Amino acid sequence: MKLLLFFYVLFAIPVLAGCSNDLNFKIEYDDGQGLKKGDSVIYGSESIGSVSNIDYTDQGTVMVDVTIMEKYRDLAKQSTLFYVSDSDNSDAKVIELAAGQTGPDTPINEDQVIHGDAKADGLAQKLQNQFGQALLSFSENMQNQWDEWKSETMDKQLNYMEKELDRILKDIKNLSKSARDHIKTELLPMINQQIEALRNKLEALGREDELDPIDKKMEQVEDYIEA
Repeated sequence: MKLLLFFYVLFAIPVLAGCSNDLNFKIEYDDGQGLKKGDSVIYGSESIGSVSNIDYTDQGTVMVDVTIMEKYRDLAKQSTLFYVSDSDNSDAKVIELAAGQTGPDTPINEDQVIHGDAKADGLAQKLQNQFGQALLSFSENMQNQWDEWKSETMDKQLNYMEKELDRILKDIKNLSKSARDHIKTELLPMINQQIEALRNKLEALGREDELDPIDKKMEQVEDYIEA
C-alpha cells in the first residue's frame, strides 16, 4: 500500500502541475537593463508573475520568458506596456505593467512574442493612468453631487475639493506636455466653472474667504501646466 501511495504521489505532482492555467509568453527588449531569471513581474504593488528565462538573440536583443499567474492573466493585453524598472524592495529589476490607452484590447496569447517598452514610455503611461483616475474621480463626484450641495454641507465639500486638488497636484508634476495641454484646454475650464459656482454660494453666505486655499491650489495647477 505504501509503495502504491508513493507512485501515486510521484506521478500526480507533475500531472497537477501541468493543469496550471498560467500564461507564458516572451518579451523582446533592445536592452535587458540587468534583468535576471527569477525577477518579478509586477502590477502596482502586486507581484503577478516572474521571469522564467533569458536569452540573447543573434540580433543583439534580449528575449525574456515570463509567466503570469492565472488569476492575473486578464492584465496581459496587446495594449499593455511592459517595461523594466527598479524594485522598491531590493536592488533587483522588475518588469512592470502599465495599462495602455491605445492598441487592441485583446489578450496576449500563449507563447506569443511581444516587444517590450522603454522605461520612460511605461512610467509616463503609468502616471497618466494615475492622474486620469484622480481627475475622473474628481470630475464625476463634482458633477454628480453639485446640485445637491446645501449650505449645511459646505464645509465638507470645501474639504473634499481641496483634497482632490492635492491628488491632482501630486500627479501633474510628471505629466507630458501633451497631457498638460489636454488638461488646460478641456479640463481646467470645467473645474474653474465649478469653483466659481461654489464661490457664488459662499459669497451669499459671507464665506468667500474660505475659497482662498482652493484658489492657491488652482494657481499651482496652472503654473505646472504652463511650465
